[in-house]
Amino acid sequence: MRNGEVSECSIRLEKLATVRILSIPADASLFINGRPVGKSPWAQEYVAGTRLAIRITKDEHVDWTEEVVLSGDTTISAKLALAGGTLSITTTPAGAKVYLDGQGIGISPVRQEQVAAGEHVLHIEAHGYVPIEDKVAVEMGRVAERDYTLTRLCLLEIESTRPALNSLSTVRSQVRHRSAFRHRRERNSSWS
Repeated sequence: MRNGEVSECSIRLEKLATVRILSIPADASLFINGRPVGKSPWAQEYVAGTRLAIRITKDEHVDWTEEVVLSGDTTISAKLALAGGTLSITTTPAGAKVYLDGQGIGISPVRQEQVAAGEHVLHIEAHGYVPIEDKVAVEMGRVAERDYTLTRLCLLEIESTRPALNSLSTVRSQVRHRSAFRHRRERNSSWS
């Protein structure tokens, strides 16, 4: 271009969008479209309409992934779950309801993946059997296998000339209590 000459140019302005990524716990590794970009918390501008495949990782936690298309400024908050182990429960007979920390996880036999590492309370129940409650430790990356034999509740009918012994509900209650106590003692479980 020479002095005094005018030239034309066109500039296309594109809308930018900022993506902010937060994680709990913080200081997790971030990957955008497969490339490492840093640690959380983190922010970067992109052209609006850009598609981002986000992966957040941290030791001893389950990876978090999400795909977003930026239409404007976006904040992503990710809570990473603790990585855990697997819990495998079988019962004799099969078909018992299994609860872990008060939440139903299925009917035996049951296998629960990604159980947080640590100690948990296991509760097993089936109609006509003494319920079982036990503590189970789950280690990260390992399988905790437990097999339980359920004890059948027994029903005694006692006839007596003494009115106090004719109460079938009293006898049932006493038999259940004794069966449950015997079962706990045999298993050497710790009970609160």
